[in-house]
Amino acid sequence: MADQLIGQYLVEVGGMGPLVSPENIRETLRSIYKYNYKPTLQDHDNVERTYALNEEAAVLVCDYGKVERPHIPFPYYAEAWTGRSTGRGPDDELGHGEGRRGVRGEHSRAL
Repeated sequence: MADQLIGQYLVEVGGMGPLVSPENIRETLRSIYKYNYKPTLQDHDNVERTYALNEEAAVLVCDYGKVERPHIPFPYYAEAWTGRSTGRGPDDELGHGEGRRGVRGEHSRAL
């Protein structure tokens, strides 16, 4: 899930340091980028709230990857939370050595 590092972000802002190892944080960010970042939503189906669509790029809340999606997936799994994709995600990536991906996180809305 794209929001799995929000707690980590909050403790860093509060000056408490990392909850897990920096390598775990970097690996999580790489996985979010690999599975949740979509350069276009043209072929993406979303039956919940729509915040991005068509040619826009986005970071999806969840992507089931290679695993078959459950018959009843959790709510909002297919949403693109634009604040997450253009805000916290890139900031997290820039702060944890994933600069190229963080810069790319600005997506089509910011260009």
